[in-house]
Amino acid sequence: MKYELNDTSLLELKSSRVIIHIDLDAFYAQVEHNRLDYPRDKPLCVLKWNGLLAINYSARKFGIKRHSTPAEALSLCPEVKLVHVATYRNDDPEPRYHDNPHYQTHKVCLDFYRRASAKIFEVFNQHVSKVQKGSVDEAHFDVTEEVNQLIISGDWKDDISEREKIENLDLIGRWENLGVLVGDSEIEYTQGLKDLQLYVGAKIAKKVREAVFSELGYTCSAGIAHNKTLSKLCSGLNKPFNQTILRESQVLSFMKELPFKNIRNLGGKLGREVKEWSNVTFAGELWSYSVEKLQEKFGEEFGYWLYNIVRGVCNAEVKVPDENKSKTMAANKSFRSPVRDVEQGRHWLNILSSELYTRLLEENEMNSRWPKTIAVHCFSKSKSSNFPNKYKIKSPSDVSKKAVELFNVLLAENEEQIITNISLNFYGFIKEEEGNSSILDYFKRDDLQEKIDKNVSTSPMEVSNDDGSLDKKKPFFLMKENFNSVDFNEKKNDLGLEKEEEFLKFSCPRCNKSIFFDKEEEHNDLHFAIDLQNGEKPNDDNDKDSISNTTTLKKKELNLKNLDKKKSNVEKNINSNKRKKKDVNKSPLEKKKPKMLTDFFPVKNYNDLDP
Repeated sequence: MKYELNDTSLLELKSSRVIIHIDLDAFYAQVEHNRLDYPRDKPLCVLKWNGLLAINYSARKFGIKRHSTPAEALSLCPEVKLVHVATYRNDDPEPRYHDNPHYQTHKVCLDFYRRASAKIFEVFNQHVSKVQKGSVDEAHFDVTEEVNQLIISGDWKDDISEREKIENLDLIGRWENLGVLVGDSEIEYTQGLKDLQLYVGAKIAKKVREAVFSELGYTCSAGIAHNKTLSKLCSGLNKPFNQTILRESQVLSFMKELPFKNIRNLGGKLGREVKEWSNVTFAGELWSYSVEKLQEKFGEEFGYWLYNIVRGVCNAEVKVPDENKSKTMAANKSFRSPVRDVEQGRHWLNILSSELYTRLLEENEMNSRWPKTIAVHCFSKSKSSNFPNKYKIKSPSDVSKKAVELFNVLLAENEEQIITNISLNFYGFIKEEEGNSSILDYFKRDDLQEKIDKNVSTSPMEVSNDDGSLDKKKPFFLMKENFNSVDFNEKKNDLGLEKEEEFLKFSCPRCNKSIFFDKEEEHNDLHFAIDLQNGEKPNDDNDKDSISNTTTLKKKELNLKNLDKKKSNVEKNINSNKRKKKDVNKSPLEKKKPKMLTDFFPVKNYNDLDP
């Protein structure tokens, strides 16, 4: 049943947002539970050197906290399982779970968690259209559009009677399966459409969370509210594997008793400045300050934001990343004590190269992207260069070779060779678009020959040689006799060429297909790809264009940089020839001699163009 909403109701729907914040429960620990097939009810902690990176909820019951050391964790819970994250050691082609890794010889690798995160976000994107990634284990959804469509269509109903008015639905007793309500849960009626939006949004959040658990085995919690700040504050209130809803009527009472340092951006330096100036602890205590007073102290922009945020007002949008995603990739190593041995720099570049090589292959496989630039940062300086194409990077050592070259340049430019930090970066990721001149795209096709057939003419040019045999190597307009034709439009028809565009093609000597000159490089890439796929040794980059030496020579002679302009002139000449037939009654003096093809394609020696 479709509901007819009045203009006021429609305006209320459009002016109110439904935002969900999803947060994985002790995510790194869950990844290790799944990898090791370790029971979820057993205590487990994930280590990074001598600190705890993640603590599962079973271990938290024993008092183990994030700032505990492994020794302290064992003293609190002797049966806790401690798992160190994977690391790279020099010459490791991929990360491993080493026994007793040390920060002086190993490099932490979080790739296993990134991969798990990527699969989770795939599930998110299958259910929600607007997803903003916060980190590997959290995201914001804007489900306003989906919610409003469900409300208008009536598809949000399950057991609610159609006779009830949409603006005054009694949802008491129906929230219990959708999570925990913040504040007073004894309100008799919803607060109109806004509460109904959150009700429908809670259904969507529950569906997404159940999908992640059933498909991948990860639990997550959610917060559902009308903006990003409130939804994030709520997602952690009832962990694990639960969700919390904050209705508009309860926002002020919730914010009043909230420690303001819990609000994002107020937990660090800014929060300390506010605390020192106001000597307050809770967000509600800042309500006594006017917006003018806050702006006078903290500046116009921050003062205005602070005035609103402590009241639960947030206008930040859920930003959906563009198709190209991040255009950088980096691996970094910081040293607790400065390193003076430059060989250590090369040692760590080998390890960083292994890490980035693995991540780069995954990125290329998933998103068909490749970087344009490689850079090394060290000695507070950076050096960069062009990064080779995909088919020249066969192993981590190929990346390391380029990195060490840049590192050596940095060494030569710095007198004090003290290393406190070294990083390796890829920049300028670009997507391998279908139909571009890169050969990378063609390896994604099962049938490369089908790709050729789709990108070239189905009617190859056939020109007769003097002996009557067919010559598929020469474009007919480059044959000497054709330059003497007064009406090449008729000659064109005799040859079965239906479009003037056929004048701008050549015949490939390898497949006998008719190819436009400006598509030659792309067509040669197709053959290059086929050779690689068939195990044949292709020409190198410098010789690849020699697949058709004939056309390369012709292109030099014809100066095809101005091909479009010349094509236009050919078309004008065709029209001129048509007018010539109409002017047969004019005197010879009035008639103009038509231009020949040689006027458009000046060739000094036609024999030089023979293949």
